[in-house]
Amino acid sequence: RRTRPLDSLAPRSPAVTGPGSGIGIGLNSVLWCAHHTRTYLVVTVTSPRIASNVILNLIDDAYTNVMGHLSFHGDSVIIDGMFFWAGEGGVNIHTFNDGNHQQTWGVLSSALYALGDFMFRIGTEAGACYFTITDGNHIVGRGVIT
Repeated sequence: RRTRPLDSLAPRSPAVTGPGSGIGIGLNSVLWCAHHTRTYLVVTVTSPRIASNVILNLIDDAYTNVMGHLSFHGDSVIIDGMFFWAGEGGVNIHTFNDGNHQQTWGVLSSALYALGDFMFRIGTEAGACYFTITDGNHIVGRGVIT
């Protein structure tokens, strides 16, 4: 059950655009929603030089790991506010808390799912990037794929 109407979300909230949709918000940045959540990302792809299958495998492996953690331990704040996952060929994903807000395992799982969806949809343009993780009206984390 919703605690408030969709229209009461932040102005031009990504939730209004619908799941799996994006809005260009800058020269190379896209706002991307996580399906059925209040989590969204602002993603900037910096280099498509990394093969898209490597990026997708990295995100999928990280997501599977986070979901395993959630299944076993439940949702909680991420200790030390950092998550790191190494993939093939030296490619990795790193997220960290932003300011006074904290990432949780649940929000991170939604963020990784949305990031994977975004990278899948852009296909061969997928690559190294940086992103902001927002939960509702709060930026809770930032991340990079290098």
